[in-house]
Amino acid sequence: MQRVQYFSLTDQVYTALKHDILQRKMLPNEKLDVTGLAQQLGVSRMPVVDALTRLESEGLVEKRNRVGTFVTPMNQTMFRERFETRGMIEDWATPRIIAQASDADFEKIGQLLKEAQTVLQKADQQGFDLLTFNTNYDTGFHQSLIRLADNAYVSELYSAIQTRIGLSFVDMPVKRETSAQRFHEKILAAFQARTVAEAIKTQKDHREESLAFTLQRMKERDIL
Repeated sequence: MQRVQYFSLTDQVYTALKHDILQRKMLPNEKLDVTGLAQQLGVSRMPVVDALTRLESEGLVEKRNRVGTFVTPMNQTMFRERFETRGMIEDWATPRIIAQASDADFEKIGQLLKEAQTVLQKADQQGFDLLTFNTNYDTGFHQSLIRLADNAYVSELYSAIQTRIGLSFVDMPVKRETSAQRFHEKILAAFQARTVAEAIKTQKDHREESLAFTLQRMKERDIL
């Protein structure tokens, strides 16, 4: 019983640290003090160490020999490579999804898009929780599709890439998510029509638009 509670505590620390990194309360290249974090969170050092190891596997922090643990720095090349890798997975997965997914599978994803649209219609920039929306609906849409390829390892890899891409989404405006929503609807329509070429093209168009917007935001922040 104690072991279960320990891992639960580690999960809570992981969630808290990940939230602060994605919300940029911890900035790229910031050194993370394990003892200080443990004191702030009211836990021992061990759950913090374990949480940082998990975050390292997701690419959100990096350990530098004999120096310490830092929030992973960002640059434009990094995001280009992440979108390229995401594209490779989507191109691989698309024909498999179309060949084996059921109409009911696509209808379930369609319901997710309807929920997302409802949230967006009620959203305003000040009250819009972008991180939660991105996790539940934006990233949730893409991951739901990739899971239909029925390859657990690919799904895990895709999820890790999406987490890394998500570092750029913290201060995106509502209109950016509205644009993404339109792409998601087109992508799903192509899958429902079971047209491989169109599904691949629409996902490519979506990636290119997302990457262009991401790089522009990074340029505005003087991130090269």
